[in-house]
Amino acid sequence: MVHWCGSFHTGSMDGGVTMRRLTVYAVETLMFLAVALVLSACGQTRSTQPDRTAQDYVIWADDFASRWDDALAVAEVTGRGALAGPVSDLQALRREASAYQSNNVAVMDIHSSLITATDAAVNGFLSFMAEESDQTVNVYMAKYADYLNTWAVGYVLLTQTEE
Repeated sequence: MVHWCGSFHTGSMDGGVTMRRLTVYAVETLMFLAVALVLSACGQTRSTQPDRTAQDYVIWADDFASRWDDALAVAEVTGRGALAGPVSDLQALRREASAYQSNNVAVMDIHSSLITATDAAVNGFLSFMAEESDQTVNVYMAKYADYLNTWAVGYVLLTQTEE
C-alpha cells in the first residue's frame, strides 16, 4: 500500500515502483503541470466553478490527505470480512474529493489525479473484498500509486507557487 501524509513514499502491493520510473514520470508530470500553471496564469478559468485559489486547494488537500491517510490505514489492517465499514469511509472521502470544484485550471488538472487515485484505491479494496485475483487487486493499487505520485508532484508545485 501507499501512504501519503507526513513522510511520503511510494509503493504498491506488487512490490513497488522503481525510482527510475518515478523520476521519468515526475519529470513528465512537472512539464505538464508547468504548462497548466502558465495557462491558468493567462486567465483561462472555468467560470462556472467557485473562485478558489491554489492556496485554498492546498489547505483543503492538507485536511483531506490527513483524513484519507487515517481511513486508508484502518482499511489496510482490517480483515477481508470486516472491510465494509472502512471501505465505506474511503468511498465517502472519494465522493468528497470528486465534489471539490475550482475555477483554477491548474488546480483542477492536478486534482483530477487525486480523484483517479482515490477511485483506484477504492476499487482495489472492493476487488480484494470480492476475492478477485491478486493480479487484479495489484493493478488497481499500482494505478493508485501512479496517480497519487502525479498528484503529489502537482501538490508540491502548488505549494511553491503560493510562496
